[in-house]
Amino acid sequence: MAQNIIQIPVAFEFRTTPAKWEAVPVGITGWWRRDDGTVDSRHLKAAVRTSFGVRSFKFPLASLPEEQEELCTDAFLESESSDNRVYEICYSFRRMLLVCSGKTNVTDSYLTKHGSPADAWQLRGEFLRTTLDYAGAVAFLNGWGPWSYADYVELSDLVRLQKSVREALTGSAAKWLKSSESFPSLWRRIPEYPYFALRTNICRDAIRMTVTIDLLKKLKFKTCARRDCDLPFPIQSKHKRKYCTQYCAHLESVRRNRKPKSLQLKLVRGAADMLSTSAVKSTGTSSPSTVRRYGNPPGKRIKSSPETWNRRIEPLSPRAKWGSARRSRCQHCRISARIV
Repeated sequence: MAQNIIQIPVAFEFRTTPAKWEAVPVGITGWWRRDDGTVDSRHLKAAVRTSFGVRSFKFPLASLPEEQEELCTDAFLESESSDNRVYEICYSFRRMLLVCSGKTNVTDSYLTKHGSPADAWQLRGEFLRTTLDYAGAVAFLNGWGPWSYADYVELSDLVRLQKSVREALTGSAAKWLKSSESFPSLWRRIPEYPYFALRTNICRDAIRMTVTIDLLKKLKFKTCARRDCDLPFPIQSKHKRKYCTQYCAHLESVRRNRKPKSLQLKLVRGAADMLSTSAVKSTGTSSPSTVRRYGNPPGKRIKSSPETWNRRIEPLSPRAKWGSARRSRCQHCRISARIV
């Protein structure tokens, strides 16, 4: 069967909208109820207290530890109105969540009015460089806006996507393109060309879309050689490029140049110490100029001070000694010249 491959143009636009993120602990207060008032046995009601007020949202029952999940299920089977029992079971349960105060599910008119155009590839680069602890995740999300359509996100979700994006860019493209993450279901019709568009303020979908676009273009990626960067970057020419940016290349160059200088300084210091030690052992003084001028004194010396030498030094006359002593300002030579 013949397979026809066609290319359909699609407009892709990412806009940032105002959002404030906080990392706060969550508490379970009971069962989640649907709009008609019936109990949803798969979700619990969670409450968080943030700087922008107390909020309640739906929390999956499966996210609880296994023991607490079983106890909540047993309480539901005994009675659907078991909110107090669920509260007691989950009283000790505390988990940090990233909670958003901004709007997540917005219309095109809201995006046009309140959103600011942004570079989704720049978003992806900063996401891959971010250290994903709670402080780093909050700083990243406050700069870019909503992460998903939910009111909260767990840190593990960000860590999982970061790992998947790295593997997709530097590994097998087919594995990513076959997965559900490669195709965000946000296509919309627009009245002008190209008539199909993806407009979003959701960071997660924008990052996933940039990966899909680059892999469909068959771009090849390489990992930055800087050990504390490790950022994937596209190979756009035959030039053997090792670093993602000029900054990383310059930083590694500075690090390489510092090592020989520090090693050379250690060698110079070691040579100076050896010279000083040999001078003390041979002449009883730490001054190399004294050794060059007067030579090594004969015999074994008890102390390292020149005043304790037992024999006169003959190579120079008294007048020459006095002149040398004046030039070198050596107090010992002045004394010995006067004695002679």
